[in-house]
Amino acid sequence: MGVNTQPAARGVGPRGNFPRFEILEAYSYLNVDTAGHPTSGRNFNGWESSATYNPNGWIGVEMDVSAHDQFNCGGVTGLTCKQLSFLGGPKLAYRSTRTTIFTHGLFGGDHVSSGFLGLSRAEVDSALAVGGGLDYAATRHLSIRVAQVDYLLTLHARGLGGIHQNNVRASVGVVLTLGGR
Repeated sequence: MGVNTQPAARGVGPRGNFPRFEILEAYSYLNVDTAGHPTSGRNFNGWESSATYNPNGWIGVEMDVSAHDQFNCGGVTGLTCKQLSFLGGPKLAYRSTRTTIFTHGLFGGDHVSSGFLGLSRAEVDSALAVGGGLDYAATRHLSIRVAQVDYLLTLHARGLGGIHQNNVRASVGVVLTLGGR
């Protein structure tokens, strides 16, 4: 008898075999809006981590943290720009045997900072992420986050005439799935 290396079927409905917990570790790219539209932005590299609790196969509660930075920000030697978002909210998923397609709406805060020659400025304000992605189950407990793309709205510099920033975040990584029924 051979060993079955195929992942167990997760089920399509809310009562099927689904993971109770999902933990994401990912590389993340962020295009930060600097002038009112994403094509005017700055490109940042970073990471994203999230944890999701799934009370059933369709609906989950997700907590998400991501950080991005850019050295020599804006082409200025020695200027460092950093971004940290902390978000949470609902996640909806459609699960088949090997794939999960999901969408989420996350709300929370965003911290930005910049530093140059020992001087720094930092600000925390509101943030909203709306997006989704695709996971592919490589094994029963390990999936590949093939793609995740989010619209990330931030509300920085309102006192300086800034209204909002239309940012785009894209991530790829691995998902640990635990506690399936």
